[in-house]
Amino acid sequence: MQGRASAGQSCGGRRQSVVWRRVPGRIALLLAGTLLLTGTGLFVTLRLEREHRRDTAEEIRNAKRLLVDRIVDLSAQSLRTLAVDYTRWDDMVAFVEAPSQAWAAENIDTALATYGADAIWVLRPDRTVAYAVVAEGREGLRTPPWPIETAAPRLSADSPLLGFFADSPLGFVQVFGAPVQPDADLARTSEPRGFLFAARLWDQPQIDRLRQLAEAEVVLRRADEARPAGAERQDRFLRPLPGLDGTPAAYLDVRVVSPLLDDLDRTMRRQMLLLFVGAGGTILLLVWGLVWWVGRPVRILRRALERNDAGPLDRLRDDRSEFGEFAGLLRRHFAQQVDLEREVQKRQVLQEHLEFAAHHDALTGLPNRALLLDRLQLALARAERSGQPLAVMLVDLDGFKPVNDSLGHEAGDELLRLVAARLLGLLRRSDSTARLGGDEFVLLLPDVGGVAGATTVAGRVVEALARPFDLGAHTVRIGASVGVALSPPDGSEPEELLKAADHAMYAAKAAGKGVFAFASAASTEEARRRTELQRQVAETFARGGLALAYEPVVELATGRVADVRAILRWNDPSRPAVGTADLRQVVANSDLAPEVGDWVLRTACEDLAAWSAAGSVPDAITLPLCARRLRRKDTLDRVRAAVARLGENAGRLELEVTAEAAATSVQATAETLAALRELGLRTSLGEFGVGRACLQLVHDLPLDGLRVGAAVTANLGRERGAEALVAAVATFAERRGGLRLAAEGVETDEQARRLRELGCRFASGPALGAAQTADELAARLRAERPGHGPDSSGGPSAAPR
Repeated sequence: MQGRASAGQSCGGRRQSVVWRRVPGRIALLLAGTLLLTGTGLFVTLRLEREHRRDTAEEIRNAKRLLVDRIVDLSAQSLRTLAVDYTRWDDMVAFVEAPSQAWAAENIDTALATYGADAIWVLRPDRTVAYAVVAEGREGLRTPPWPIETAAPRLSADSPLLGFFADSPLGFVQVFGAPVQPDADLARTSEPRGFLFAARLWDQPQIDRLRQLAEAEVVLRRADEARPAGAERQDRFLRPLPGLDGTPAAYLDVRVVSPLLDDLDRTMRRQMLLLFVGAGGTILLLVWGLVWWVGRPVRILRRALERNDAGPLDRLRDDRSEFGEFAGLLRRHFAQQVDLEREVQKRQVLQEHLEFAAHHDALTGLPNRALLLDRLQLALARAERSGQPLAVMLVDLDGFKPVNDSLGHEAGDELLRLVAARLLGLLRRSDSTARLGGDEFVLLLPDVGGVAGATTVAGRVVEALARPFDLGAHTVRIGASVGVALSPPDGSEPEELLKAADHAMYAAKAAGKGVFAFASAASTEEARRRTELQRQVAETFARGGLALAYEPVVELATGRVADVRAILRWNDPSRPAVGTADLRQVVANSDLAPEVGDWVLRTACEDLAAWSAAGSVPDAITLPLCARRLRRKDTLDRVRAAVARLGENAGRLELEVTAEAAATSVQATAETLAALRELGLRTSLGEFGVGRACLQLVHDLPLDGLRVGAAVTANLGRERGAEALVAAVATFAERRGGLRLAAEGVETDEQARRLRELGCRFASGPALGAAQTADELAARLRAERPGHGPDSSGGPSAAPR
């Protein structure tokens, strides 16, 4: 009986459960039907409102499009009037043929404010700029921001007025141009006597005025920008601004702002909200049970798995369903995983400690001999591939043993740690230092720059370790003897180099300690000679014993002097003369480079001003920019201050970096050269074809000139590779356009003839003229250019870019 009673109760419970499940289902079905009918009505209403809104928006957008077109046309009216009125004018024809500053200031400069222009350019018939004027704060528009040779041919009798938009350093400009023709040529059919272009900058104030007039949101976008999503829709359109070639140079992205559309949008949003609320209520009702009974435990389990943590599982501890059982299994799994992770971490810490101890010195933390040999092997392989020298320096402390014996081992250990820190402070990121044991340290210096660079570093090491060391209770002085070995001359294997450096270190100790010595006698003598030469150059420069001469750069076709190169000369009769090549190398590799470079720049600017006053000015003056000055952050400020008084003659200054210096950091070099060009100066690349220089380097740098190195010139007629290089560079320069190619080191007439045949237009060297003083060069320029005296009209012509 009890069994049947239990069975009956069980059946009753199941029937109640089924009924309970059916009731929410029926309620949900009823609500869903009601919501479906309501939603259908709202949908029909919403559809009608949407169609009404679309028609209204289309009308408003078309009206705004017409308004924007009208505003753009009206804004161009004054530029169009300026271009038409000023070009059919006899006075303008005369001005193009013989420019007059006074006439330009009275007639052209005043047109800026009269017609609301930001820049006006007057071109000669050959498309060169005869006169240019820009409004205040628009210096970036001094050079026409479009290809002149492309724009001028589009002006003809059939199309005497040209209007377009162009991108400039200050932003997009609207340009109108017309050919300059006499008053009598009403039909504009005669040959143009010149061209006039006027431009107005479409900056943010201009866009703001357009936005106010059109009563719309307006954004100026470049043509090459990705078209924004929804660029052409009911409340938005794009108005193209044509470029020189007829294709859009930019777009006006216009978004219509209308109270009527806003009201329609608000109405539609309210209706959509009602529909979504009703639908959402039904959905919530239908899924509430599923979310509560299944979603909650699933979220808890997922959170525990994502966090890899058993904490969230405590909420299912009392759950008797399958979810509770699964939570218990996960809890045990997490406990085992935590134990395993702790064991792995202990093993990793121990492994890292063992690896560090195996390759580093326990006292100083520096690499030990084993790690040094590995790094040295890799550095030798890189040096062999790059062709750059590598130096190994063995540093032995002088006077360490007395300190260790008198003050104790703790003081000695602290002194070794301080020495290690001081050595690390002298190194570059690419360098390495190691402790071999006792008081011996090793420095590994890749790309050290040969004997000159190694001499500089070794001197700094000796100087740094000669300074006092503070040990707390005591201040001690020691020193260091440094042995230097270079690869490849002193060895090409790690042990071989270390042995050579060790021998050199003992030679330094024998010389009196506190000095450095090179592994080979020749290298040591060269280092001493360089040090003495640096000292003499510094003293001579301080006494004013250096002078500046100018080597003529000749146009091979005519023999006339086109440019000049500044050459540093020794002018101290009280000391033995130093050759030009040695003098240039010593200055470039010493701390004198910034100071001497500033003096050279100032002197060249003074000579240029004097030549300009005398009316005999070369097209350009090339000044060297060494690697040290190229990397200094204040170089641009120094150059800007030096050329500030040159005015338009600043465009005749050309700063030249060597290909070797530029190749070490192409991006930094490109940024510096670009900044110099923004100052109005020229830039060029010298000694091309020597070392690692390639045409890709020329392509990546902003250059006005390119100079083939003397080593390449010397091989003309002897090596086919030299002639092939010159021919390839000449072809590249011609295709690039505006890149002036010259060669240096021409010693024979045959080399000059061959350079001209290969396409090189300019050259310098002993066969074409020796370096001269500023006065001597001025006399030669006056003899070659008799019509360019100080009384010549028009002043010196601008140097071609």
